[in-house]
Order: sequence, then C-alpha cells, then structure tokens
Amino acid sequence: MKLEDSIEKIKGVGPKKAQVLKKLKIEKVEDLANYFPRSYEDMSQIKNLNQVFDGEKAALKLKVYEEPRFLYKNRLKMMTVPMTDGKDRADVTFF
Repeated sequence: MKLEDSIEKIKGVGPKKAQVLKKLKIEKVEDLANYFPRSYEDMSQIKNLNQVFDGEKAALKLKVYEEPRFLYKNRLKMMTVPMTDGKDRADVTFF
C-alpha cells in the first residue's frame, strides 16, 4: 500500500466509511497517517474512588465484588455492577 492510495484500500474501509472520512478531509492513506486528534485526555494516572469527584473523567482500577443487577426502563437496558478499589465501594451503571 502506498501513501497516495485511496483510503478505501485499507481493510474495513468501504464506501460509507470513506464518505465519513472525506468530511474530515481524509481521502488518501497519507491523509490518515497525518491526521491527529484535536484533543487528548491523559488517562495514565490511576485514581482511587475517594479521589474522584462527581462528573470528573478518571481512570480507575476496580474489581467486581457482587453479581451485576439488571434494570429495564422502557427500551433501555441498564446494568449496575457493585465494584471496589480495595477500600471504597461504588455501583457502576452501564447503559
């Protein structure tokens, strides 16, 4: 594969995906190689539950300590998983 090749030569990139990438001005393999995200979130610092505030994005290392619970509201399926970091506990909800 050459840098001048169309983005569609990459495995998994078909016409629909190529159309989305074209909106980002990515049409050639070279464009993709030189595309960098607009922002970057550093998640290398692992925090404990007692160090995290409501609404904050953070990296946590947790273990599941009980079976997950499932709840259905309308057509939405929610799973709540009781987790711990070794000291504190929290219920983590996935939609």
